[in-house]
Amino acid sequence: MIGILSAIFLPAILGFLVISILPKAQSEASLYEIIALSYPVGTFLLTLQMFVTGVLRVPVTINYLLPIILFEIVILSFITIRQKKQKQHASHNTFTPPPSPAHIKMIRKLLITLLSIWLIFKTGSIITDTWLRPIFAWDSWTNWAARAKIIFYSGAVSMEEMIKNYTHTSTLKTFIAYPLHTPLLQVWFALLSGKFDEVLVKMWSPFYLLSMVAYLFFFTKKQSGSLFSLLLCVIFISSPLLSFHATDVYSDLALSSFIFFALTSFYNVLKGKYAFLPLTVIFTCAAVFTKEEGLFFALPLLTSFFLYLFRNSHRELPYKKLIPMLSPLILIIPWFIYKFSGGYIIGLSNTEYNYSLDFIFFFKMITKTIYRIVLLDNFNIIFLFFPILIVVSGRPSREFLYLLFPLLCYALFFICLYSFVPFYHEHLTAITSCYRNMLTYYPATFFLTTILLIKIKSSHSL
Repeated sequence: MIGILSAIFLPAILGFLVISILPKAQSEASLYEIIALSYPVGTFLLTLQMFVTGVLRVPVTINYLLPIILFEIVILSFITIRQKKQKQHASHNTFTPPPSPAHIKMIRKLLITLLSIWLIFKTGSIITDTWLRPIFAWDSWTNWAARAKIIFYSGAVSMEEMIKNYTHTSTLKTFIAYPLHTPLLQVWFALLSGKFDEVLVKMWSPFYLLSMVAYLFFFTKKQSGSLFSLLLCVIFISSPLLSFHATDVYSDLALSSFIFFALTSFYNVLKGKYAFLPLTVIFTCAAVFTKEEGLFFALPLLTSFFLYLFRNSHRELPYKKLIPMLSPLILIIPWFIYKFSGGYIIGLSNTEYNYSLDFIFFFKMITKTIYRIVLLDNFNIIFLFFPILIVVSGRPSREFLYLLFPLLCYALFFICLYSFVPFYHEHLTAITSCYRNMLTYYPATFFLTTILLIKIKSSHSL
């Protein structure tokens, strides 16, 4: 138990300290925001270090890894304490509901209590389910867990070592060049628990979901109060597929959280909080290091950011500090060097399927995809009502369009993939792949939905 708690809290502490020392972070970000962002930032920085040290032929073992992380935490703690004497965290202004009769206040408190209880039980059931059940999904094993187990027992990250230790099943070799964030995160949990326990190595997953729920709650509470924020959190976490993926080692949930936090950080940048620009870059790099699909979100997001810079060139922007703020982009360079040096342009190698990029248009895939997007069985009503809310909320602001552009491009990428590439049409289970890809942009879509609902609520003084 101590090992698992350490595996959870050490990355969270590392992430908290890294965020705290960013320029203006303590003045532009509230303590609650930093806490919600800490776990995803920390896990990415942790696995990236595991990857780099592994590529440098340093054994991926607890004896080498833990002292490095503890040393970093100690140094960052001294820096954070020194900065805290000079600056304080941004005040966390909360929404104050208008005066209302006593019976309305009582109903409001009752609803807050009931929603809080439901949310606690829901998150508790997800964590319990993760704790009780081992890795069980086929893709979890072939795509992510098999490599984690080999890295754990071999202590090596190199592709050569993985190929040597893999079985001769071509399915396992097919996914050997996939990004390593979630396999290395499983290794981290296995190292601190003392063995590769197929239950315990999954315990990182639900905390990505909890981080998103926490951030969504604090973001909404500042502008619309506790009742509205709890209601949105309940709707958000009640997605069946979201809850299911939080209990296994799929990378879709981790990718969805990094896309979510990249977009929320970019939202803060658009509001003039430039301390969130390095975080936007960090989360974008983390998305690329988690699944290859992340690259097709990263490129439109960077495009949207540079469009924002171009359109706002007349404003006072910190151009002199722009390069340092974008410097976290170098974090992803080692992964691309390692990947391309192995001859893998894309992660899916041609070993089992007759894989080709011959483009053949399948119109039916477009209609099938749109039909599944508007269904209510996996993602509630969000995808169905999101375009309706855009119309109802009135003319969208330019800032909202900057946020919508990368998300829309990312979603359209999958539709084009299903419609033009025969491999995805013929070999993949269309329903499974479609829903799992939708999961990766569901939280970010929910965030934009929240922005629209807050706008509508404020305009009608609800």
